[in-house]
Amino acid sequence: MIFHIGSPKTGSSALQVFLAKNRKNLLKKNVDYLPIGEIRLGEAGKVSSGNGAFLSRSILPSGATASIHDGERYIQEFFEAVEGSDADIGIVSIELFFGADAEAFSDLNERLREMAITPRCFYFIRNQIQIVASGYMQLVKRHGCTEQPADYVAREYKRRKFLRYHSYYLTQCEAFGRQNVICRIYETAIEKENGLFHATLEALSITPEGLDFDTRDINTSMSTQDLCIMLLLNRFHPRMKFSDMVIENAVQFGSAASGQIHNFLPRSLVEEIYQYFAEENARMAKDCFDRAELFAPRASQSEQEQISIDSLSISDMVAFFGGLLVRYDERIAVLETRLGKLSASLPQKQRLVSSD
Repeated sequence: MIFHIGSPKTGSSALQVFLAKNRKNLLKKNVDYLPIGEIRLGEAGKVSSGNGAFLSRSILPSGATASIHDGERYIQEFFEAVEGSDADIGIVSIELFFGADAEAFSDLNERLREMAITPRCFYFIRNQIQIVASGYMQLVKRHGCTEQPADYVAREYKRRKFLRYHSYYLTQCEAFGRQNVICRIYETAIEKENGLFHATLEALSITPEGLDFDTRDINTSMSTQDLCIMLLLNRFHPRMKFSDMVIENAVQFGSAASGQIHNFLPRSLVEEIYQYFAEENARMAKDCFDRAELFAPRASQSEQEQISIDSLSISDMVAFFGGLLVRYDERIAVLETRLGKLSASLPQKQRLVSSD
């Protein structure tokens, strides 16, 4: 049994959609992406919390924001799915596993071992600068954040315990056994063809033949230009659908893509974060990957991208608001078509009353 546990901002949403859409193809390879949790959303190509959505929330520490008070039924659902599967490998995916209560996760693993099933965990790690920058963008994109990035990141980066990669790795080794912990580098993965998906399959010893790789970018970060505008617009509390359209336009326009490098944090803060995680990264590089550096050497720092409306060009504004106008025009056209069909289905008398 493989638990894909993230980590956050390493393409988990896209990977969950890929696994969900390929469930039948994977079953032919004796691999079962268990049909539990939010698998239906993934099959539809939508952002979800993976098939482990409810299972993970059932084993979060008591009092955690996302925890489920009585999650025993979801734990039972998981074990029923395991027992009902004929596959050699089962997969459950959810980022929230990274925050699971250690004792509860151990109990889950012990029950699997009693069933003669070996629990394993798999996760990606990513340059901490990009993790916290991407996490900030998520707050702006989907949660109405109006705080400036440097203020948020400076306050939050030390609180993310999973970013202490070596300490986190040792915790997983204790829970699963070192030989059952599979960790890969996100930046290395996305450089491959069909990057994240092929890297995952390779890590789990699953052949790619017969699988559908036509999965678009999911939950992509926005461009720095769009970030500037959204910080202002969030004062008006836009619906989440609004930011979804912004991202769809950015992906289509080519200004946003999975794995993009964020360069909007002040150089002093970037260096502070690098230094803070330097020892952890050095230990992780040696202990897990048997090399000198965890991530590729830093290139010469390019000029910081400014988060200011004054930094935007006319082209940036036209691309942002013009793209939204086109999206809304498309939505209006759909509504007009639906109203036309509804009107045509009404009796003649009702149509006259409606037109009056």
